[in-house]
Amino acid sequence: SLDDGIKTSVIAQNYSMSAVKFNRLLHNLGVQYKVGKNWLLYKKYQNHGYIIQREFNYTEDKIATTMLWTPKGKKFIYNLLKDNGIVPENEDVSDKLPGILD
Repeated sequence: SLDDGIKTSVIAQNYSMSAVKFNRLLHNLGVQYKVGKNWLLYKKYQNHGYIIQREFNYTEDKIATTMLWTPKGKKFIYNLLKDNGIVPENEDVSDKLPGILD
């Protein structure tokens, strides 16, 4: 199920950004790059448990892969953006991101 992961668009909403703008931001920060319609993490961020790949059939003969962020990945993004002076605008961070303030 998709429950194990967090869609980029959901994280983007916390920063009052569209998924498109948020993906571009992560690209500009050197986190991910695009191949076709899919975003992939650069090697230095792979194998850290930040993402899970989910495949789903959106038509009978087409399979799409979507990249979902794990709680660890969400924490990574939060810290990376904070280091760059970007913090969530519309959420109580301590509420929504357990563990980051420990």
